[in-house]
Amino acid sequence: MKKIYQILKKNHNSLFVISLTISAVAVSGAMIAVFLPRSTFDLENSSIFLVLSLLLSLITLFSYIIMVFSRVKPTKNIFVSFSDKDRLYAERIKEELSEKFKTLSKYKYNIFTDEDIPYGVEINKYILSLIDKSSVFLIIVSTSYTESKNCRKELNYIVNKQANNNDVNVIPIVLDSYGNLSELGYNLNNIKSLSLIDCMDSEGEFKKRINFLATDLIKHIK
Repeated sequence: MKKIYQILKKNHNSLFVISLTISAVAVSGAMIAVFLPRSTFDLENSSIFLVLSLLLSLITLFSYIIMVFSRVKPTKNIFVSFSDKDRLYAERIKEELSEKFKTLSKYKYNIFTDEDIPYGVEINKYILSLIDKSSVFLIIVSTSYTESKNCRKELNYIVNKQANNNDVNVIPIVLDSYGNLSELGYNLNNIKSLSLIDCMDSEGEFKKRINFLATDLIKHIK
């Protein structure tokens, strides 16, 4: 069922055409069953046609329900990877992005950080579960991040996930220096990144750059 949902979700236009075709076949079958003379089309065949038409109609209805549901309230999961020393920056970015998503998009965005870990659970295991359910990753790159073994392990897991899934997006957010990207490896230096260098103390410039990020995410992540 999950695979069927994903296929339907990714192919709205094709499914619209297919659904119309199925509807046309269903209606045609029903008309044949009802209006053909009984001498040409006996009662048994008429019943079979009606049943098949009903099944086709139900399939069409199911397809439309899935398409409408995925369009009305789709959800995107975003995971923020950061060093504990950059927590205040991460929380500020998360808060600003959440506000932008509410005003700019029909999509529902869940932005996960380690703040979402409930008490009483294994931290590393839960973080991996948050990564597994996410498709967008914001990597807050700083000197603290490159020096953290835990951050590197987290990034390694994210990069491996990206290698196995074309729908995964990794977006570096640079706080200190672009040189930190090359220190991380994984070819992040060739990925389009957002620079927050020298703008964290400027509220207007910070909001402007986060707005660019939110707009780009809304535009490209469907």
